[in-house]
Amino acid sequence: LALNEAYIGVVRHDLAVILPLLLLLMIVVPGWLVGSVRAVIIAMPDGLGALLAGFGLAGWLHAELAAVNSFIPVILLGISLAGCVHMALSVIRFRQAGAAADEAAWSSVRYNFMPMALANGTTVLGFLGLLFSPSPPIRVLGYVVAAGIATSFLLCMTLLPALQACFDPVPKRARSRDFRAGAFARIATRRRKAIVAVVALLAVPAGWLASRNVVSDNVLEYFPDTHAFHQGTALVEDRLSGITELVYVVDTLGEEGLFRASVVESVAAFADWLQAQPEVPRVTSLADAEPLVEARAEGRLQERLGFYRELAQQRPGRGSPVAREVSSDFSATAVNAYLHRMGSSGLVAFDERVRVWAADNLEGLEVTGGGPVLMFAYLGERNVRSMLIALTAALMLAAVVLGLSLRSWRIAAVGLACNILPVLLVYSLWAVLKGRISLGAAVVMGMIIGIVIDDTIYLLTTYRRALAARVADPVTHALRRVGPALIVTTITLVASLSLGLLSDFEPIWSMSALSVAIIGLALLVDLLLLPAMLPSEARAGGRKGATGVS
Repeated sequence: LALNEAYIGVVRHDLAVILPLLLLLMIVVPGWLVGSVRAVIIAMPDGLGALLAGFGLAGWLHAELAAVNSFIPVILLGISLAGCVHMALSVIRFRQAGAAADEAAWSSVRYNFMPMALANGTTVLGFLGLLFSPSPPIRVLGYVVAAGIATSFLLCMTLLPALQACFDPVPKRARSRDFRAGAFARIATRRRKAIVAVVALLAVPAGWLASRNVVSDNVLEYFPDTHAFHQGTALVEDRLSGITELVYVVDTLGEEGLFRASVVESVAAFADWLQAQPEVPRVTSLADAEPLVEARAEGRLQERLGFYRELAQQRPGRGSPVAREVSSDFSATAVNAYLHRMGSSGLVAFDERVRVWAADNLEGLEVTGGGPVLMFAYLGERNVRSMLIALTAALMLAAVVLGLSLRSWRIAAVGLACNILPVLLVYSLWAVLKGRISLGAAVVMGMIIGIVIDDTIYLLTTYRRALAARVADPVTHALRRVGPALIVTTITLVASLSLGLLSDFEPIWSMSALSVAIIGLALLVDLLLLPAMLPSEARAGGRKGATGVS
């Protein structure tokens, strides 16, 4: 009950604090970067439509929202606004070239349709990968965000340009900021070998460090030290008998099997072994009943058990002095072990040790169970494995999408490598700072490729167009054309996702920290490493020619 109340308190806190700040950031940050607050306000119906579609689907499916789902508005509004920024910057560019408002809006749709379709499609597929998770709240996160992003794309291609044509988002003082994108192009083309060599040297140790992360989660540590739930569980841990309860069922596999002295002795031996483990301050079992303790000491255990059997047969359902935590047919009993505060990896290791001992020492008996805490420990491990599957599937789908859309498997491989690198580097740093993969860190693995690959798709699509148009320097052209939009959208995403750092819920904090780090690093990779690995001359398009491309 205390844990459930703590979850509810987290959701209330996040909705009350994060959402107002998110709405403020959604207007101020991109409005300042784009140079037109009106353009951002015009984009707000897109984000609202994405939220309504996502949560509407959740309501239609009767989904139950958990604490981790309070991060959904941050993700949806951030991603939807990022797409709108691309449209707004295109409209500003076309308007400054002399096009009318409606013509600029239509030209923006034509120019951005293909890269946005690919980017949003890969993002949707990335979040649908969360459906591999065994955790219902994470699956809800996956399909709600996927539905919202798909709706956002449709609105970007329909409602947004209509609003842009009706309410011209380009004031007279609007400016086209390049954020020194040309400087990144010069560095990438002049320092190609150095950039690639440094990245190659970092990739190997980063991969090794990332693999050193341990899967470990603890629902009792989802809240900060100042939180009432954390303080309460710490008090139980210090003053009482351990906060983590594991319940093992010892089954005799036969009716009234507990009335055999050998079975009670085996239960007592199991309880004694559990009590001797360093993680266990206290154990309770059937063998602790005072009448049975006395009978064992006097050597009259079977006689006492026979008396209780007769009593149970004469008074069915009335119970007896030892009828605690036993099955109705007296075939099984529970042994409760209270453990110190532990992570999921420690609990799983302890449980495996228990089952090995039971198999070797409790002949003829079956030990099952473990309780909800142990169930969540195993669930955490399964969740990480499922997120690794989702990550692998997202990478394969991204490779196929890039290869088919760009008509170049070499360029697709380069783009894929540039999206794997930020994930490896951030998780290697996480191994040094934290060293464990919890719920939030696992979810990021499943969803992040779908987000960071968007910038790569925009850049490579523009690069491919420049090659087809035989631009003299397609790399520089691509960076100058879409680089400012990538910088604006990344800053917007980082600012919005950073709000998760204000949450008292550890999974949301981890999701926020890892997402912000990976997205920020991915931008640097796309501005420096990706151009350095692409041909800087229009070889695929034939001879050098025109220097402009639509």
